Amino acid sequence: MKTLERLFLSLLRPQVQHAQDRLQFAYQPGVGVEDAILYLLHRAHSHLDKGSGTVRILFLDFSSAFNTIQPTLLRDKLSRMGVDPQLMDWISDYLTGRPHHLKGINKVKSKSKSNHLQLNTSKTKELVIDFGRSRPRPRPVLLEGAEVEAVDSYRYLGLWIDNKLDWTTHTSHLYGKTQSRMYFLRRLRSFNICSKLLQMFYQSVVASVLFYTVVCWGGSISKKDTSRLDKLIRRAGSVVGTKLDSLVTVAESRTLDKLLDIMDNASHPLHTVNQQPEEPPCSCTLSPPKKLKNYINVDQSMTGGKIKTRGEC
Repeated sequence: MKTLERLFLSLLRPQVQHAQDRLQFAYQPGVGVEDAILYLLHRAHSHLDKGSGTVRILFLDFSSAFNTIQPTLLRDKLSRMGVDPQLMDWISDYLTGRPHHLKGINKVKSKSKSNHLQLNTSKTKELVIDFGRSRPRPRPVLLEGAEVEAVDSYRYLGLWIDNKLDWTTHTSHLYGKTQSRMYFLRRLRSFNICSKLLQMFYQSVVASVLFYTVVCWGGSISKKDTSRLDKLIRRAGSVVGTKLDSLVTVAESRTLDKLLDIMDNASHPLHTVNQQPEEPPCSCTLSPPKKLKNYINVDQSMTGGKIKTRGEC
């Protein structure tokens, strides 16, 4: 199915790209999960940095969204986008009679109904972020006559976001998950596996979890949490038999790579953020490790006072 999806996407994407929302991060070249999270954090911190009050994030859940697709309605939308008729026939034929098993409030309700989507209020959550101490908790959101549950933390695209934005919840989950994978690394070493294969296992199984979306949180966690995760990395290094990059080192490298990606991609939602002198970047956007005191001016001695984009000499 994944192979078919890739083949189909290569045909469909060029025909609908002109009509896609600029804030769509899925199925877009050059952007992904990290970019979606960074944009969310940028919006939240930009508001909080102005002292404007509370940030309320509503995480909507739709019941069996794929099951409710109406082939006729979808065909009409694709037709208005100018999609090739043969491609529309293939989509309609694929969706018709086939069972699927996938899993501004007033405007949300209206759009949901017009697209035959049913909101699952029991799984919809609200995360309230407010650094003020004296402000009362905002009134609850009502959906379909039921109050939306306000939570202290929420797992968004694999990243635990808490109401303090200090990443303690995420690093706690991360620590436990990484520890469980370290067991398999130690077991492999007990079978006298060579160091090269152990390093490959570490990168693919352990590091892939440990550094997931690190550009979003790696520069904002506490020293205590950084120390805990670095201890895991040193333990892994002793098992593998080589010194491994620390959390700060990996976060710095990936943050700069992500920044360059954004600067090179004119269609990226954050592309213009660092080019607006009247509105400096918020305190968290691409939040770099504390070692990078101002990521816009990183390594000025090597770049002549600015970060050079790819391709510049």
